[in-house]
Amino acid sequence: MFIVFPSVKFKQGGRTVGGRAGTLYFSNRKCLDANITYYFVLFSLAWTAWSSFGRAYSNAMSSLRNVRGAVSIRDEQRSLFGKRSSSITQTPTRKLKKTITWTNKFVCLSGNNVSKAPTTNTSKMLLLSAGLGEKKIVIKDIDCTPNQFQEELTKHFPKLRDGGGFEFLRCIPNSRNLEVVPSLSPRLLKREIGNGRVYIRPVQKPLSLEASGVELSSDEEATKVLHVNVQFLWVLAGVH
Repeated sequence: MFIVFPSVKFKQGGRTVGGRAGTLYFSNRKCLDANITYYFVLFSLAWTAWSSFGRAYSNAMSSLRNVRGAVSIRDEQRSLFGKRSSSITQTPTRKLKKTITWTNKFVCLSGNNVSKAPTTNTSKMLLLSAGLGEKKIVIKDIDCTPNQFQEELTKHFPKLRDGGGFEFLRCIPNSRNLEVVPSLSPRLLKREIGNGRVYIRPVQKPLSLEASGVELSSDEEATKVLHVNVQFLWVLAGVH
């Protein structure tokens, strides 16, 4: 910053000292000294004000750069970790589904036109020896799909695969007559039949009654032995 002093002249002893024509004249040297002091003080004040303004401006710009740096760092952190943290916090906690089992008695029939439930011991044992008849089956998941339900049933009754499909029936109360239950899922089947026996009947062709190589359970083996003993006693009674 520059301060321009005007050209001055002063008169001393009747003659002009310094300056050019057309400049300011001072009557004596004291007046000139006073003006020089005035301009010097003015220059000092202006320089002090300019220096203060410069320092304030420098501090303000430094603070602004710090603020911008903090904002940029925060933006970078958000860009790096914002999506990940939001996905973690917004992910709902999945509850484990409780599996419900269903244990019931299933009776696999041999004929595709059977309309009555088997009741005689002879017919029951004939079915049992062929790998059909009544079995207690545990369905591990009552909400399984129809295909999973079918696989579980054919695992216990392998000959069902030869019937061209099958359907479920139930016994009409106080009767041996069977009626079709239009359901393929275990849950709906249980809702319709409850704890009653579920009869399974082939749709297209009857199942073979030839003796099956399927290993019988202890209950089924005991039923078979009991039936053979009863038949033997009836034979003895007829002889005598």
